[in-house]
Amino acid sequence: MPQQHATPAPAIPVTPPAGNRSSRAVYLLFRLLAVCTLLYLAGTCLQGCAPRTPQGQESGLPSSDVPRADPGYVQWLSRQSMLSESQRLADIVSGSALQWRKGGLRPAPAALLREADTWLTVRPESVLGKSSEPVFGVLADRRVWQALQKLGIRGMLPAPVHVTGGLWGYDLTAVRGDDIIQYGFADACGTQEHFLHLLRMANAHGAVLGTMLTPAATGMGPDFFLAARGKPGYAGIYCMIDLPRDSWKLLPAVQSEWQGTFPDEAAVTALRGKGLLPPPLAAARTGNPLRWAVTGEVRGIDGELRRWAYLAHEVPTRPVLNWTDPSAAARRIMSGSVIRQTGELGTALAGLTLQPFSGAVIDENDQRGPAAPLLDAARTLAAENRRYGGWSLLTDTMQLPLLTALLDSGPDMAVDMYTPPMAAHALLTGNAQALRLSLDMLRTAGIDHRRLMHPVMWGHGIDYTLAHLAPPPYGPEPVVQWQGSRIRASAVQRHIMDQLRAAVDEPVLHRATAGRVYCTTPAGIAAQALGLKDQRTGLRAITPEIIRGTLLLASWNALLPGGFMLDGRDLAGAMPLPAASLPEEDVEQHPELLGRGAYALGSGYDSVMISRQGLPAARTLHDSLPAQMLHDGSYGSAMAAVLSARRRLGVPLAELVDTPAVSGSGTAATVLALPPDNVRAAPRWLLVCANFSRKPQHERFTLRLPPAVIETAKDILPADGAFAPAAAPTQEPQRTPPGLQNGRLSIRLQPWEIRALLLEAAPAPAR
Repeated sequence: MPQQHATPAPAIPVTPPAGNRSSRAVYLLFRLLAVCTLLYLAGTCLQGCAPRTPQGQESGLPSSDVPRADPGYVQWLSRQSMLSESQRLADIVSGSALQWRKGGLRPAPAALLREADTWLTVRPESVLGKSSEPVFGVLADRRVWQALQKLGIRGMLPAPVHVTGGLWGYDLTAVRGDDIIQYGFADACGTQEHFLHLLRMANAHGAVLGTMLTPAATGMGPDFFLAARGKPGYAGIYCMIDLPRDSWKLLPAVQSEWQGTFPDEAAVTALRGKGLLPPPLAAARTGNPLRWAVTGEVRGIDGELRRWAYLAHEVPTRPVLNWTDPSAAARRIMSGSVIRQTGELGTALAGLTLQPFSGAVIDENDQRGPAAPLLDAARTLAAENRRYGGWSLLTDTMQLPLLTALLDSGPDMAVDMYTPPMAAHALLTGNAQALRLSLDMLRTAGIDHRRLMHPVMWGHGIDYTLAHLAPPPYGPEPVVQWQGSRIRASAVQRHIMDQLRAAVDEPVLHRATAGRVYCTTPAGIAAQALGLKDQRTGLRAITPEIIRGTLLLASWNALLPGGFMLDGRDLAGAMPLPAASLPEEDVEQHPELLGRGAYALGSGYDSVMISRQGLPAARTLHDSLPAQMLHDGSYGSAMAAVLSARRRLGVPLAELVDTPAVSGSGTAATVLALPPDNVRAAPRWLLVCANFSRKPQHERFTLRLPPAVIETAKDILPADGAFAPAAAPTQEPQRTPPGLQNGRLSIRLQPWEIRALLLEAAPAPAR
């Protein structure tokens, strides 16, 4: 809580007078008055520091001990605020040629894919390093970058790297969140000079950098505090409403002026009845978790007490920016973030987190409502970013109609929140039906995979939001094909969650996302599928199969058109943290930390047990990345083979043309039309088939391709090293060649095996 900073009273020099008794009496009286004065001042200071009594539920009277804002503290907050810094950044661009160098209206995904199609994501809080070494310095290790270049990484996205959390007094309350509150880099990450050194190291090894822009829902930082204090110019930053004092009796009690909380539905309804809160918002139709929260009693810089209602995203500590406010303060903050990251620092990719804007308007039963102001913000920020020479990446989970509208003229690409979670679900359960359904629904919605960035796992676990199965904002619930029947999408969602609970006894679900994220890691998924109950026993015996499962998951996503993202935990083989390694309160309130255990990409950190931001080291299955790249049978070398084939065949710019029917419940397949080959003019396709089950599968395909004679079908992935099929005593370990006859293809798949077949047509006869 921001504290009033009292200046200590100056010491009063007192010299005892010489002379008669009356003089001495005057002296003693003076001393007594001085002591009383000091005691009064000390009592006042202690009263200001003492904890306040919680406000009564029924009382609307202001608390007398809410301190007045210290003018010096307000000035300090102003200097820390994004709104203040955005003016400096705008001055760099205004009146210059910077905003006229490039056009920005049209998305340019192909240019991004040609520049950097394969990315490494890193959460700085999970990076192990020496206590005095900033994360940017750890990531700038030359040996690690030499290994990343050999692996095929063309871009790195470390995030979050900016100051996050809340700012109470002069201290941060949290340093591990995604709720950005300032443009500057977090202390644990390093300075601007450290970042620029990392950027130069990436460029020297054929790669670029990306960062996340200020999100639509920030933390409770300087800008929020100044808005709540009533500082002129700040009121329009957030979706905030000044509540009159006679309505305070309807509000819940809070412990402090800055503690936000959600009022119950009865209070919200009563406030609406008084005309203080608007009618329900369109966000309810999009699955966007927006709710009205309220502050405690805040004394403004004018001395008045106020309580505020404000829109929050998921939790009360994530206030939502007001994109449509006439002051344009929120726009200026987000524009300043673009100028800072792309214009000043030269990052190539800017991550956009805009879901809180989705449906942040009154629901008028209009099709345009759910997309406002989201669509305007996405178009504006993406265009501005392109004008400065960068690309943008949408990182939100959206319903498919909204995603289609956004990709039309907004961000260059979007993170695939649909197929990767279902691929992870297939590995966990051995059933790929949900994965096949997600592929079909994306094709039906007309979403081109070349506009998507496919991570192995985004965030802190398997995202079961299942937005592709959500009903459209103003339309009937979808009916889909599931297990041979046509059923409602909501029933399919229940089936998928039942499959999760059948595979995991007590899955740790993230409560802030309404229990929609299973907190784990890719290695943890494979271990769970293999029946591992305790990492302390039995892990070593099944490590090769865990690696095989994680390699299957990564290869599947890498062999889809568009971009591909590995994470640092993939390269380290990080297992989820055991619950006992974290305080019980953290496990209860922040279960996502279980999937964020710390790891090292380089060597020399074996003795480091905790990251700079306080996360314990996870158990890892792989050597350092430089060591992996020297060993042919390692995870890193196997992924290098996948990424080399991906690049050689032009998979990033290929087109997904078919999802063939399969016979095995654990099998999924895709057919890609590859870009033209400069050497061979005949058409080429890539058939990718993966067995996510623990049983061998024999699949037979009738290829639905344009009129052409398929001449050859050959594997592009090696049959040795980490890709070698696990052989039972009665099985041959060698891979069975594909059978091709009259357009029919036969493939045998071992458990957890993926095969990618290059199909080449016979060249057209010369005329």
